Amino acid sequence: MHDEKKLKELAKMLSEWLESGDPALKSLGILTHMLSLFDDEISPEEKEIMERIKATLDTNGLTYIYDEDKPKDLVIGATNDTDITVAINVFLQNGKVILRLSFPFKVQTNAIPLLSMYMAEFNKNKAYTILGLDPYDGEVFMHYTDALSDPKLFDETAFFTCVMTFISVAFDIYTKLAGLSMGVVSDSEHAKYKKLLELSLDTLNGDFDDTNITYGTEDLSPGEDDE
Repeated sequence: MHDEKKLKELAKMLSEWLESGDPALKSLGILTHMLSLFDDEISPEEKEIMERIKATLDTNGLTYIYDEDKPKDLVIGATNDTDITVAINVFLQNGKVILRLSFPFKVQTNAIPLLSMYMAEFNKNKAYTILGLDPYDGEVFMHYTDALSDPKLFDETAFFTCVMTFISVAFDIYTKLAGLSMGVVSDSEHAKYKKLLELSLDTLNGDFDDTNITYGTEDLSPGEDDE
């Protein structure tokens, strides 16, 4: 059952909504907050799924943090031999198991085009580890969503494989992402990224030669002069 405090807050919000001079403008925000009051309520099916997730992590010796006050959410931590640490947030939402790993650095404004180009290349043919970027605050993250409303369909092996893939890939690309977030590009990719940015700038300035259109980056020579 929902606790008395939440019900009283809900009643107060409904009362304020009815007294509002412009309820249409406020309705979306009020409804969103009303739903958030009960977001920590966990169904029997969700509880079973979360218990199976924790059992899988325990069986495989993975470290995680679970707060009983947030029953739909846990955080898995991992550190490699170079002391890079990553944290995967695993949570249940709308009949889905969602994995989200946010990197502990943000992308500088001047480096957003560089990281966006890398992200497009990285996400090609990826099944689990989709790389994402919030262009507003510069957050870089990996995410994966698995539709799962029936605990009987939970596959411990598949879930563990997904988690380990997240951890492995995060460690593999961590240093490169950190560099790109500050605008640092490797020598081998410098010419390609520079050419792409120049072509984009020409297009914005109306100077692009549309009689010589190419598609993708396949035709960009890796030995293009940087000058």
